[in-house]
Amino acid sequence: MMKSIRMKLMAIALVVAVSVAAPITVPFTGNVAVAEAATVKISKSKVSMEIAATTTLKVTGTKSKVTWKTSNKAVATVTSKGAVTAQSAGTAKITATVNKKKYTCTVTVIPGMNPYQTTADFQEVQMAGLCFVAPKVYELSGDEIAEGSYKAVLKLPDSLSNITVIANMTGTEAASYEDVVARFEELSEEYLQTSLDATYGAGTTVVSDLSAFAYESQNGTTSFAYSFILTTEKATARMISYNLSIDDYSIEVISRDVEGYDIYVDAEYLIDSLMYLPQ
Repeated sequence: MMKSIRMKLMAIALVVAVSVAAPITVPFTGNVAVAEAATVKISKSKVSMEIAATTTLKVTGTKSKVTWKTSNKAVATVTSKGAVTAQSAGTAKITATVNKKKYTCTVTVIPGMNPYQTTADFQEVQMAGLCFVAPKVYELSGDEIAEGSYKAVLKLPDSLSNITVIANMTGTEAASYEDVVARFEELSEEYLQTSLDATYGAGTTVVSDLSAFAYESQNGTTSFAYSFILTTEKATARMISYNLSIDDYSIEVISRDVEGYDIYVDAEYLIDSLMYLPQ
């Protein structure tokens, strides 16, 4: 009897000893989930961006896969790596999902300095104290061509079509519309032909289909414009020259359309977007 009791006590003691010595275990994946839930976070909960700007969001505290999504692609897009690009003015929520949990960043997109830069497809060009907006599809080059005179050329890739902007700093108030028109009273195909012969060489160009018209842009500047067909040894193009007078500047915007792309539409958008740079 005593032997039986002694054996039971020894068995109980062994069980207790094993219980004390053995660690309490939790499934491995459970440990990771608990730890991540306490430390995972998105790098920014809100951000303000100008149109066409980019920023990269990150999720820290995890090695698990992160998926990204935007609530409004028209306002802001996001890549699989969290790179956000502002597309147009408005608000969008960028959501990162990790292990079925969501982490969000509110993106507010504001217009750039020039209100005509409405989407990331447009570029703002600054030149000689002025700025204007044109589609990004154009390749841009420019320089000061004389003291106080600047030129920018926007060229369509793999094309002879382009838009040229020439800004001359006058330092005076804008001329009246009547004065601007008076400068072109003697405009004729013969006059243009003489001017182009001096540039291209006599006998290498032909001017035809000349017409003139008034043009008033959305920003209040007025201009006198003329259109003609220019034929050279290389191509035939529709040329439209817009001549503007605004305070401190005399500006000419020339669209040269070889393939019939109607790039005068982009030229007129550019003219409407003309504004002074803040001092």
